[in-house]
Amino acid sequence: MAELEELRREVNLHIRGEDDATRAEEAMWETQIGLLALFNNLPGMAYRTAVDPTTPSGLHVEFVSAGCLKQTGYAAE
Repeated sequence: MAELEELRREVNLHIRGEDDATRAEEAMWETQIGLLALFNNLPGMAYRTAVDPTTPSGLHVEFVSAGCLKQTGYAAE
């Protein structure tokens, strides 16, 4: 009987851990959406690059805000 209770406790801890992970992932996505909205409403342009030795410049553009078109004449895509 003690083994069964221990297994129940372990299962409940596992379920709670998955719930915590799900909540953390949802919070992360909410933050990302909020940041994207902020960046795309800036009066200028925001961008993020990463080092990429496979490109001629050594950089890879990961993100460009919607202000890119007004600032450069090129769409963010």
